[in-house]
Amino acid sequence: QQNSNAPLNIVSWDAPVPAGDSRFWWGDVATIDLLPNVENPKSGYIQACGNPPWTATDNSGIDQNKYPPWLVHDADTFRARRARRLLSMGQRSYQDAQAMVYDVLVPGAMLAVPKLIAAADAKKDAIATAHPDLAPCLDILRNWNYVAEPASEGMTVFHVWWNALCTLAGGQNEFTVWEALAENTDQIQNLSLQAADEAARMMRSEFQALNKPWGDVHVYKRGTRVVPAPGSVSGQPLFVASNAVFEDGAWNVTYGYAFAMAVSFGARTEAASMVPFGASEDPVSPHYDDQMKLIQERRLKPKEDDNFSLNT
Repeated sequence: QQNSNAPLNIVSWDAPVPAGDSRFWWGDVATIDLLPNVENPKSGYIQACGNPPWTATDNSGIDQNKYPPWLVHDADTFRARRARRLLSMGQRSYQDAQAMVYDVLVPGAMLAVPKLIAAADAKKDAIATAHPDLAPCLDILRNWNYVAEPASEGMTVFHVWWNALCTLAGGQNEFTVWEALAENTDQIQNLSLQAADEAARMMRSEFQALNKPWGDVHVYKRGTRVVPAPGSVSGQPLFVASNAVFEDGAWNVTYGYAFAMAVSFGARTEAASMVPFGASEDPVSPHYDDQMKLIQERRLKPKEDDNFSLNT
């Protein structure tokens, strides 16, 4: 037990603290003015995509230096940057808001892939002696438009490469890997090429092909239904659809949007929503998987459509 009279050092609140030390007991409730906050920003929007509060909007006015380091550990995410980019382009319509739900641009890949290609171009001798499938895989990435569409072959290669790179980096937080890529040292270049070589081997061994559409290997499963899944976690697109569970030759989406809604406030409030799969957990219910078609068609259902059913 620590001495209660000793000076209070910086505490890691991510780990257990001694219950018998009164310095760690609950005190008064912190009022809202003591926490990072912003109200009616000039930008006209606030977004939260796993980012720190001072990046909730453009020019938030929140000084992060006024708050202790332990209050916020989150780094600014690529998803948040993408959301700010879209929301800062001017007034957005109700339809724009619905389209943003299904935004599948992969902003993290827009930083990572050019670094990999540059490393390959700078180390041609290494490419010449690598696995013969490496060069074609790199060509797939060169021609990729950085979207996680079901038809995208580049997304499949990127996902395999990115996971290989993070593993070779010792399981580091992916932001640490992005920071290393931004520094572009010789070490991260070599590691990127090694990961690309491993990715090429996996593509060949698992899929017997390099040109594999993302929707063939990234799927939603609900009962007996299987549909191609857009989006990703790798590269942090706005449309989150996990890709960690690999079964039966595909990554099954096990988490992502639990609920999505766009609302238009005005003389007449409008709302449109989507509950991935369906509103019922009963396999015999017609609403068990009737909203899977919404994901396939990238749309939301109007709120007034109480009898919605697309169980086809």
